[in-house]
Amino acid sequence: MMKKRLITAIAIAFCLTILPDASRADNFSFRLSANQNALDTELDGRFNASQTDMMAGISGLYDNDDFKLVFLKGLVINEILFDGLTGGLGFKGVGGKAEKHRIDGDVLNLGFMGSLSYDLPDGP
Repeated sequence: MMKKRLITAIAIAFCLTILPDASRADNFSFRLSANQNALDTELDGRFNASQTDMMAGISGLYDNDDFKLVFLKGLVINEILFDGLTGGLGFKGVGGKAEKHRIDGDVLNLGFMGSLSYDLPDGP
């Protein structure tokens, strides 16, 4: 039951965030980290909305059947205070299974998220 809900949530989030805006996306970023025991991946897209930018992303973590987690995030991003300083507010959710030391549990969480970044100027 939990697996079906998680797959449905991922499909809905993907369809609502990535597919309609793909034609007007500013940039996408993809990250993949792997070793013999674990796999960690992330896909983010940044899109122009009328007066602001939006970022949506999906990521996942798999570790030897101990962790099977999927993360979804959505942020509204805008320049704040001065040029180059960018801030964002949004939500991040996680769902999946975690298993450690014979304890098996489902993970389902939604949290508030903030981001702050600064782009360095090109030169003098």
